[in-house]
Amino acid sequence: MITKKFIVQCSKQVKELAKRVLLVSKPTYFNTELRSSDFMDSYPDAKLSSLIEWSNQTSGCKFIYAVSKSGGIDEEDLFKLYKEAKKREKDSNGKRAFARANKENRKSRILYVGSSNSLETRIRQHLGHKDDTLFSMQLKHWLKEDSIDLLKFEVWKFEKITPQDALQVIEDSLWEKLQPMLGKKGGK
Repeated sequence: MITKKFIVQCSKQVKELAKRVLLVSKPTYFNTELRSSDFMDSYPDAKLSSLIEWSNQTSGCKFIYAVSKSGGIDEEDLFKLYKEAKKREKDSNGKRAFARANKENRKSRILYVGSSNSLETRIRQHLGHKDDTLFSMQLKHWLKEDSIDLLKFEVWKFEKITPQDALQVIEDSLWEKLQPMLGKKGGK
């Protein structure tokens, strides 16, 4: 089944994908920061209103985002805190879906790299205020208020005509560059 002819066909597909990636328009950029106290008790509508407004300016856009931390406890201690919460959830047969913990990136200040067609929904999931069965950081369910000083969201907005496979290459490349502590590389 995997013949030289098949491998040549694979090579042609990758070349076509590379052409689609090169045609992607430069995305627009937005960033915002939260303190853990901003989202531990309730979703921070007011603090995120500018980001959400910006994300909704044009319908159908696609987003790539990176979430990082500054200050607070050491990254390795933060990683341990996350792993302990994830284990407690599993041991109690809970349904909360915690993102993958990347042991090799446990010293990274970048917590997560991902993409979404619905930015507000995805942020709600990561903060722990929606859909506990979708893999996400679930921050309010394990983070302590003194664990971080600031949580920074960096978001790139792509035109709705951006091909999904080209967007996936860009996201995967950002993941490789930033090496986040949590989450996985690659699409669903």
